[in-house]
Amino acid sequence: LTNLQSLSLDEVGQADAFSEPLPESWRMLVSLRSLSVENNQVAGELPAWISELPLLHFVDLSGNSFEGPIPIEWASLPELRFLDLRANRLSGSFPQHITDMDTLELLNIRLNHFSGSVATPTYRGGPELRTVNIEDNNFSGDFPVALAIRQDRFGRSILRWTGNDCFYTDDPRFSFELDQRQPLSCRQ
Repeated sequence: LTNLQSLSLDEVGQADAFSEPLPESWRMLVSLRSLSVENNQVAGELPAWISELPLLHFVDLSGNSFEGPIPIEWASLPELRFLDLRANRLSGSFPQHITDMDTLELLNIRLNHFSGSVATPTYRGGPELRTVNIEDNNFSGDFPVALAIRQDRFGRSILRWTGNDCFYTDDPRFSFELDQRQPLSCRQ
């Protein structure tokens, strides 16, 4: 099994067949490039040992019941390009240690319980970042303008931010009045 490159166990937990934490024995899958355990009932914290899988470039653990923060150890994954953790119960602050990665192209943490500020208004993220979805969390504070003005290949902002507590900016590209800080995208 150490030569296994792709592991996909999507939606097997619908019959309570896969609802335990991810097995620690998976840390021996050192050739793994793609890990998808989407839409199950997997609970517990995200395991730090995932950082021991050096070839991993695709991780989809969305639609589960993971809790807690994204382990800081994951920032050491040298090949990680795609990280989808949407629709869990994750919490903590914005995972800047992940968006700073040189290889990361997509981060989706939509529909979780993250809170606090996203980043400073001048924060841009890593060089390969193409999509950052932080919708439907509890983020607030200064709006990360430099991240929001980065565009994907279709000319759209790489940042998806609606459904959070409240962001503020005085940047004319995102506010209606230039003489005072305006709330932007406040949760109703």
